[in-house]
Formats: sequence, structure tokens, C-alpha cells
Amino acid sequence: MGKHVDLVYKDLVFKVLEEGVIKGDRTGTGTISLFGNQIEIDLQDGFPLLTTKQVYWKGVVAETIMFLKGITNLKFLLDQNVDIWTRDAYKKYLKEMNEHSHTPTFTLDEFREDAKVNGYDLGKIYGSIWRDFNNDGTDQLMNVINEIKVNPDSRRLKVYSANPSVAHTQTLPPCHDAFQFYVRDGHLDCLFQMRSSDVFHGWSFNVSSYSLITHIIAEMTSLKVGKLIGQLGDTHIYSTHLDALKEQCGRDPKELPTLKLSERVKQFRDIGEIDFDDIELLNYNPHPTIKAPQAF
Repeated sequence: MGKHVDLVYKDLVFKVLEEGVIKGDRTGTGTISLFGNQIEIDLQDGFPLLTTKQVYWKGVVAETIMFLKGITNLKFLLDQNVDIWTRDAYKKYLKEMNEHSHTPTFTLDEFREDAKVNGYDLGKIYGSIWRDFNNDGTDQLMNVINEIKVNPDSRRLKVYSANPSVAHTQTLPPCHDAFQFYVRDGHLDCLFQMRSSDVFHGWSFNVSSYSLITHIIAEMTSLKVGKLIGQLGDTHIYSTHLDALKEQCGRDPKELPTLKLSERVKQFRDIGEIDFDDIELLNYNPHPTIKAPQAF
């Protein structure tokens, strides 16, 4: 058995606090940062959703489905009452207004309500690049899935999220900018790479999302899930999150939940067929949510 995900997380937190350096950042908040870290989680031990605080599972699922379908419209998330991209989208909207010398029409709340009705394009973010790399029909994700089926020993089972040529269209440049699969003994491993990892808010989302993606692709390719490996570049703790992390790291881990996918996932011809009803999380009983401000 591997190490419980909450213990992997706690080890990372302590390492950043002990070895990291104080750095400024884009948001002006200030961080403790450590560059170049690796985590490893055995997906056979249970679904790695942190139990020392409640993780926003609905948000994880909605965002992951949006990416897998290649959707870039904020309305998709707002239709699910998931608000995780709205503030960054609003910043993009304000920038667009400024570039065209327009006075902003909406407040944040008005922007949200308008996007619920009329939508708002987040630009060429993750899923769009996965499914249509440069608006040229290159479907990286399905190419990799099909390659796993016919050539599981390939060293080219990699999907890129970063595309500098379209960075100017994106609400945010990708924090997790590539991921790669590896097949061994009937198991599917996934390695994801991050240029920037927010330890308190983002880390749990990324681990959960790539675990979910690995489960779905393993089901589609008749494999078992294996290891999830994360390679983290700038791994940082915001100064405003220190008290929250102290509270979280003082809690004892609980038993991990399990993930149940619908029977139809095995028959998918395209991963974009995935829907909310196909994904069920069982026996998730975490400690309570811990609130801390998100840096924008």
C-alpha cells in the first residue's frame, strides 16, 4: 500500500514550510515557495480526495467534465452553480473592456448573472487545447486514448495543456501544463506536471481531477488504475493560508472514499460522452471545510 493522500499532502506542506523561500507573486499576497517537488499516490488504495478537510467535489467533477468535453463557456459551470472560474473570467472581461477603451458594463455580480444567460468564453483553456490543439482538429486526448488501446508501450502518451500561441486568449495560462500516461502490468499510471501549485486551494483539485481522468481512461481501455505522480514546479503556500494549514495538518486522516463509474463508460467511443450521472463518489466522510481567502 502507498501512503495515505493526506499524509502525502502533510509531508509536502511541511517540506515547503521548512525549505521554502519567501517570494512575491502576481497577486501581491506573498508566498513561501519551494521549486521542484514530486508526489506519488497509489490509486488502488482508494480515491485520493483529502479527508482532513472537505474538498469541493462538485467543483472538481464539473471542471473535469468541462475539460474532457473541450468546453470553454463559463455558462457550463454556472449552470451547475459552480463559481470557481467566475472571478478570473471577470478579470478577463475587465481587461477586454480596458483594451477597447470601454467603461465596464457589469459589476462582478452582474457579470455572473449575464454569463448564466448569455455565456462567456474563457478563451482557449485546458479542454479546448486537449481536444482541438490549435483550432486545427488535433484531438490530443482521444489520440492518446486510442494509442493506449493499440500500442500501450508507447512513450508518446502525452497531452499538452500549454500553447503559447494562444496564451493571449486565455482567462489564465495553464497551471497544470501537461500530463502523460504509462501502462504496466495491466495498470494505467498518470504523471501530471505543474508550473505553479497552490498548496492549500489548488493541489487537492488537481490531484482529484487527474485521478478522475485516470479512472475514466482506465475504464475505457480495460486497464486498472495504477499510480498518480505529480511533478510540481513553483509549489507555494500563500501567507494568508498558514493558519488554515496549521489547523488542517493537526487533523487525523480518515478512510478514503471510492469512485464508481457507470457501466456505459466502458463503451465510450469518445471521452466527451462523460456526464455527471456517470460519476459517483462513495463513502466520503471528511473533516469539515476550512475557509481561507483565494488569491486573485
